[in-house]
Amino acid sequence: RKKSQEYDALERSYQEGMARYKNDEFESEEEMVAFFTELAQKGHAGAQYWLGEVYWDFSDDDEGRSEEECNRCKEVSLEWIYKAIEQGYADAMWLLGYWYEMGEIVEKEYEKTLYWYRKSAEQGFASAQYSMAVHYINNEKNYVEGAIWLRKAAEQGHDKAQFHLGAFYENGLGVEKNLEEAKRWYQKSAEQGNEDAVKRVKPKPTNAFSVSENKQVVFSKSNLQYH
Repeated sequence: RKKSQEYDALERSYQEGMARYKNDEFESEEEMVAFFTELAQKGHAGAQYWLGEVYWDFSDDDEGRSEEECNRCKEVSLEWIYKAIEQGYADAMWLLGYWYEMGEIVEKEYEKTLYWYRKSAEQGFASAQYSMAVHYINNEKNYVEGAIWLRKAAEQGHDKAQFHLGAFYENGLGVEKNLEEAKRWYQKSAEQGNEDAVKRVKPKPTNAFSVSENKQVVFSKSNLQYH
């Protein structure tokens, strides 16, 4: 019970801090980092992940930091992400996979990319599920498996996964061709403001939607985006 109360208190502080961050209420960058560092040191996984992202941003030399300072920020970023991962934080697993794929913070390493994406996806993190779909579609040309992961992410409201699942149904890739299902997923994605999906649907006088008559979707790295 005591541990539960301690966690609840940490979570309340974290939510309050995030609200202050979003409303730009911290007086300085130093105050903001100190606030979340205290929570992270007490074991709050969300704060640990947040610090990992913040120090990643700090590692950008466009901010006028020296190379030594940037490298230290990368080290600190990785340290916090690993601490969050140790607690099973799926967002952190996905981010580490992304870093391995893009060569950010760490050297590019394909096997570790896929390992961390899968670990995160299996916990139900939608961005990781989408990344798994991208892997199967682009790297293995396995559209059936790609469709499975697209659906997992789409059902959680991932707008790009919804768009691509609609395209799978329209083109009969990995699933049986079904224009009604295509229309349904395009509409869900379009309702979230996905520009690609908006182009695939057009309003009727009844305000219903139908699949537009433009070219079929071409799958490539350029339209299977991460994030």
